[in-house]
Amino acid sequence: MRATWIEDDAGLRAIVPRWTALCDRSRDCAPFARPEWLLPWRDIFGAGCPLRVLAVEEAGELRALLPWIEATSELGRSLALMGGELSDHHDAPVDEGAGQTDGLAAAIARALGDGDWRRVTFDRLREDGWLRGLARRLGGDTRADEVVDEPPCPTLVAPPQAQTLADLLPDGFAHRLGRATRKAQRSGGLAVRLAASAEEALFLFQALSAFHAARWQARGEPGVLAHPDVQRFHARVIPGLQRAGVLRMFALEVGGALAGVVYGFSAHGRFSFYLGGFDLARDSASPGVLAIAGAIAHELRAGVRVFDFLRGREAYKYRFGARDAACYTVRVERAREPRGVAPPPPPGDDAQSGAGASSSSRV
Repeated sequence: MRATWIEDDAGLRAIVPRWTALCDRSRDCAPFARPEWLLPWRDIFGAGCPLRVLAVEEAGELRALLPWIEATSELGRSLALMGGELSDHHDAPVDEGAGQTDGLAAAIARALGDGDWRRVTFDRLREDGWLRGLARRLGGDTRADEVVDEPPCPTLVAPPQAQTLADLLPDGFAHRLGRATRKAQRSGGLAVRLAASAEEALFLFQALSAFHAARWQARGEPGVLAHPDVQRFHARVIPGLQRAGVLRMFALEVGGALAGVVYGFSAHGRFSFYLGGFDLARDSASPGVLAIAGAIAHELRAGVRVFDFLRGREAYKYRFGARDAACYTVRVERAREPRGVAPPPPPGDDAQSGAGASSSSRV
């Protein structure tokens, strides 16, 4: 296997078709590792960070792609996974089975061994993800330190016999959900529909943003979608993921009026619930719960078995029967300076340049 560093945006964009195809065939690839997510992030939030993307090929096929950028730490030059705070999981696509081979790990270890980094941070890793195993087996002159991330990602796993939503939910909650459903139906009808186009998905995202703004303003806070750059990011992401068949933007209608929106992703038998919002004026009709229930029912019928509520311990996730799934950070550090690289000057030294002596930062 051959590992090649991609260090410019033109090179990264040139590999997008192969990157996309790799994500499509990578069984456990998170949506946050796709080019439809990471390229908008790069343009809007990460443009000032040098690219250090590692592409691993074998017999002309792309086998893995690790989307790193150069960051800084108290040790000096470091690598961090792209995606920042907007990504609930960090990941890297890999050919099914290739992630377990010694050859892939050895190719990545060789490429890292030739670099001039002092630390590589693998954060927000799913406990069953291949990157977690890779980070702990790089070997050489490295030391790996693993810690559990907070918060966890509550996850609902459908047992083999579950065919309907009633088979999946806890009995008490299923009964309460049934009552809320009947109440909404008496209010003029209840429907959950999936956006069929990028234009419809963008319209629903604007409604979701308005619902979110009203909710957070009632608390005297700006909310997670308030910043214009965040809005711009999602406006770029949504059409791409819709074309890729990964986006799931659901609308809940009660009495013919839009009452709630669920924004999520679905791939490889896993549904990831990213954001939801509902009309506060209809709070008594439980629109948030009904919208999520409708999304889960739709995906269950499509064969999805894992429902990932992503990071956070919000109470509603546990009412659906989700159980905590841990996330991890693995920091891999070199035991000594890379060859030919001078150590950062000590604090207070007149030769201090700022790059090597900067404090720890997160991208």
